[in-house]
Amino acid sequence: MQLLIIAAIALIGYMLGTNLSAGDPKVVVGILAFIGILASFAKPFTILIVLLMAAPFHGIARAFFLSPTSALWKEFLAACLAIGWLARQIVRRQKLRPNGLNIPIGLFAGLAILHAFTSPTLLQGLYELKKMIPFIPVFFFVANNPLTKSQLKKVMFALLAVGTFTAAIGIIQKIMGGGWLIENGWMFVGRNVAYPQAGFLRVWSTYGGPGFFAANLLVFLFIAASLFVSQDESINKKRLLLVMGTLFTALVFTMSRGPILLFGIGMIALSHFSGRKSPLLIVAIAVLAILVIFPAGIRERAAMTFGEDDASFQFRMWFLFNVGIPDMIAHPLGAGLGTTRGFNYGVVASLAQTTGLTGDFQRLEGGTENGYLHVGIQMGFPGLVLFIWIFLRVFTTGFGIFRRLQDPYLKAIALAALAINFWVTFGNMLGVASDAFPLDLYYWFMVGILVSLPDVEAMSESEEGEAEET
Repeated sequence: MQLLIIAAIALIGYMLGTNLSAGDPKVVVGILAFIGILASFAKPFTILIVLLMAAPFHGIARAFFLSPTSALWKEFLAACLAIGWLARQIVRRQKLRPNGLNIPIGLFAGLAILHAFTSPTLLQGLYELKKMIPFIPVFFFVANNPLTKSQLKKVMFALLAVGTFTAAIGIIQKIMGGGWLIENGWMFVGRNVAYPQAGFLRVWSTYGGPGFFAANLLVFLFIAASLFVSQDESINKKRLLLVMGTLFTALVFTMSRGPILLFGIGMIALSHFSGRKSPLLIVAIAVLAILVIFPAGIRERAAMTFGEDDASFQFRMWFLFNVGIPDMIAHPLGAGLGTTRGFNYGVVASLAQTTGLTGDFQRLEGGTENGYLHVGIQMGFPGLVLFIWIFLRVFTTGFGIFRRLQDPYLKAIALAALAINFWVTFGNMLGVASDAFPLDLYYWFMVGILVSLPDVEAMSESEEGEAEET
């Protein structure tokens, strides 16, 4: 029944997007009203699982359903969770569970909504709002509806399964080198646009690009690594090693230097906080594999990092000091959503060859390639402060929860959530990691799981106590 409801939502969204104007307010209101009605019948846990597992295949779904509204299927499912949860909260007169994150996240979402109306056009503001906060409701849902330990294990298994599957697709892309797979539209493989002369082959599996693929592989890697260092004896460590090997191989084949570097740093942090040495051994093996086993092109690309030949890095620095910071100073309260300006790698390559990145570049349409600039320019210094506050608050709250937990499996999940927060915090310096789908979905889900873990442990202990009494 639940799956039929979800299918009906996607189908009606597709039909509306095909036959009516996607910008028609009546269409939007009609969709939301329909979702509100269906949400009361849907089982939330089923919707959550479908959303998490289907997210990596969003690019394929868009290729089959060429409707603006049908591309919003993921927001439809998130709306199902949010509306259903809000309706139950109001009917039962329940308050939000205190967790230390409700206020900063709620304020940030509220300020983002406000700035959507200060955008040059309302449509532009709403489009950026859709990218910035669509999955914050997933945090509130998960934080206020703690999963049981059994459900949590099912979700983690599902995430690792879908992550390993997409990683395997990426590895197959690399081995086959495209060919008929590209010609028939089954897989997407591209070369490094900034350095076409080097001929780097970068894979991105079912995602929108190698950067998106790498960003999400890190989420799965940190979950697998955290479970691997866990003291829970019921976990099959040999299978996790196989999963991690597959994920890491795909990560290297994306040729995304930042995520690969942050993987190493994150594993060192995992070793420190878990008190286990195995993550350090994994990092050593990974470095050795890059130096000895993987193709030489990977080492060549890594050697370019931060050098004069690294056009993307050079342009990031230029953009930061010549466009980003001046724009923030010029609009201290924010210029409105959808007003960031950036660059694309094709233009970067051209500028690198013709001007050496020293010319007076025009301001180009695109992303800022920096999550903090992205928020600061649009939402001003108040939005930037709230944005940073969220990440810092996740660290402080999460470490407190990690230390108090006794269950080894739940401690591993807390560690994974902290590692993912570390990745997104630093990933925002390399790009706009905070609204890169489906990384943003997984981030808010894991943060919600993190603050709910004390309740999960309490429920688990209660169930064990009842079992012993019977």
